[in-house]
Amino acid sequence: MAFYRCGGKPEEEKTVTAGTTAKEVLPNVGKTMKKVTINPTPTQAKTVTAEMSQVTVIPDDGKYLNKVVINPPVVLKGIKVTSQPAKTSYKAGDALSLTGLVIKVEMSDGTSRDITSECTFTPASGTVIYENVKKVTATWKSGDLSYTVDIPITVTRTLSKIAVTTKPKTTYYKGDALDLTGMVVTATYNSGATEVVTNVSTNPAEGTALDYSHKTVTVSYYENGVTKTASFAITVSVKIVTWATGTDAEIADMVVAADAGIINLADYWAVGQERKVELSAMPATGVGESHVEQTVTMVLMHQGGYTLANGKTCSFVVGQKNGLTSQADGEYGYMNPSSTNSGSWDKCQRRTWCNNVYYNAISVDLRPIFKKFKTVTIEEYSSSTLKTSEDFFALPAEKEVFGGRSYSNATEANALFQLEYYKTASNRIKKIGDKGSASDWWERSPNANYYSDFCFVYSSGDANSNYASSTSLLAPFGCI
Repeated sequence: MAFYRCGGKPEEEKTVTAGTTAKEVLPNVGKTMKKVTINPTPTQAKTVTAEMSQVTVIPDDGKYLNKVVINPPVVLKGIKVTSQPAKTSYKAGDALSLTGLVIKVEMSDGTSRDITSECTFTPASGTVIYENVKKVTATWKSGDLSYTVDIPITVTRTLSKIAVTTKPKTTYYKGDALDLTGMVVTATYNSGATEVVTNVSTNPAEGTALDYSHKTVTVSYYENGVTKTASFAITVSVKIVTWATGTDAEIADMVVAADAGIINLADYWAVGQERKVELSAMPATGVGESHVEQTVTMVLMHQGGYTLANGKTCSFVVGQKNGLTSQADGEYGYMNPSSTNSGSWDKCQRRTWCNNVYYNAISVDLRPIFKKFKTVTIEEYSSSTLKTSEDFFALPAEKEVFGGRSYSNATEANALFQLEYYKTASNRIKKIGDKGSASDWWERSPNANYYSDFCFVYSSGDANSNYASSTSLLAPFGCI
């Protein structure tokens, strides 16, 4: 005999013989069969499905079966995305759109149907999404069972701001290179997420030589079409050095800082302080004498006092403590090649030498600290008219050395003041270099009584005058 199992969840088993009616086999109509045993000599065949009742299997006609054929049950295989949404790429902060999405349920017999409208979605359509969302999950329920399927999406994060969360070095001296070692930049996105970023640019760039104009460093970061900036303050200060010991470059930096209003030189330097300054060799250019390369002592002679060409007041008057020298003797020079003071200081050949030859002998680092300033001298030796010249270097007037007049014009003397340094009488004595003997040295004031003379200072420190073509020591001064 053969055994066949019929659908569902059976409750009984039964063996049938020829001539047995359906009601006799299964009197309780509505139940399904677990097993039907067919005895020989059947007269009819029947095909049944898994969920047919016994009445369908064995009709109530008094006949019996020769064969029962059980078809396989039709079952649910799962759900499937058959059409992706029209939009699967987003920027953080966009609303999710599921337009175009189609989800179907698939059966074991090859049939399917659209269940998109029966599904729930996480996140739901219209939800504002951020970069943490990588997929949308669709859920469909059939009875007590749930089925899910994922729809992958791409969400590009959107930069909201950046911040310098760890600052690098922020204090510098002028000329130092910007150092960004240790700087940490943190990006914040519109999702609220944060991340340390490294591929940033800065203005000024790392390694830039800093000056007093640099107040901040601006940091920029670009991502996904968005650029954000942040900044932090830096301080570029001057290295404070003494007039005596600072290098030429350091001295120049302090003067630049003073010109910018960052420092006041008088807070650090004082009248009477000295430093050694190198002078290059000076050719005989229009004055009849040359000068060897040498070291001179430059002294701070007065605080303020002179008006610069730009209208501001100088910080200090700086002049030679002694006269120029050579290896063997003093280096002397005349005021004019002939004995005349015609044209006064403004037209004097020694003035041309001061502003060209002498000025260019100063080192390139130190030279920029000396500024053009206004010198006042009588226009002609016996006149009452003053002449203002603009000089990088000049010779002092008689009044500026002695505080009064002996040989110079009274009008000129009344317009001038005595330099603080020369109020000490011994400072009026100048040597041939720093180690030589005392000697006469020139002033720029014409003798008020003679067309041939300029004033000078005796080796003893007293006032006098001499022919313009005579030679004496040279000790120019300038203003910073």
